[in-house]
Amino acid sequence: MTNEKSTALVARTKMESFLATMKPRIAKVLPKHLTPERMGQIVMVEASRNPKLAECTVPSLAAAVMLASELGLEPSGPLGKFYLIPRNLKVKGTNRKEMTCTPLIGYKGLAQLARNSGEIARLNASVVFKDEIDSGAFTATIEPPDILHKFTPVPINRHPDEIALAYATAEMKDGSKAQVILTRSEVEDRRSRSSSGDF
Repeated sequence: MTNEKSTALVARTKMESFLATMKPRIAKVLPKHLTPERMGQIVMVEASRNPKLAECTVPSLAAAVMLASELGLEPSGPLGKFYLIPRNLKVKGTNRKEMTCTPLIGYKGLAQLARNSGEIARLNASVVFKDEIDSGAFTATIEPPDILHKFTPVPINRHPDEIALAYATAEMKDGSKAQVILTRSEVEDRRSRSSSGDF
């Protein structure tokens, strides 16, 4: 138990030192709605949730935190906007591995960036369950793009295995519309090719 506490203390001290060094750089790129102190606190909380972050190389952690700062996305897993993912990756040209912090923008982060662009009037993303398709609660057309996803009081099996497809729609400020619909197999195929497939 004492060894675990000393390891945790070393990790915390390393993260605090890292963030103190990074604070001036973070401050230069953060948008006005975030402060360097808040970003530092969020990173510390994430490191307490996932101690492997403290094992990541400083350059990879710095790059990930700077990207989150530039984008104005809080790297807090529960918010689903931006993730700091520690991975034990092989160093190019060698046989050794090192813990590397990999940034991942979540779909909520992508939605926020789209809204921040000033081009989007409306944005929506959701999953559709098999029962919703069977009951007619979900319909879609390709040209012109139009998705109708109605609430239904009929009991819907919302188990993750029952997800049939996922979609995203956007209406631009000029009135044009865009949509993407992916079947469950298309989602799984993309997921299997991603280095974050299990995340």
